[in-house]
Amino acid sequence: MTAIESVARSCARYALNNWSPDYIIEMQRLGKIGGKIGKRKPSWTADDLDALAALDGLTVPQQAKRMGVSMSSIDRMRRALRER
Repeated sequence: MTAIESVARSCARYALNNWSPDYIIEMQRLGKIGGKIGKRKPSWTADDLDALAALDGLTVPQQAKRMGVSMSSIDRMRRALRER
């Protein structure tokens, strides 16, 4: 028996021993749980959003420098302000 045949037999044996008709349903269930708990909360508070609102008229880099956060954070905070 060649090495390829040996690996193929080993893989087939593993698949037959571990196959489950509910595998896809179980993976969907686990993914749903992970998706719910895997979301990060914003790193800013309502006070930070109020401080950002007071800096209206400045550019994103200026606001980021004044608040001590990244420009990406300012973009996300601006979006949160618009949705508020």
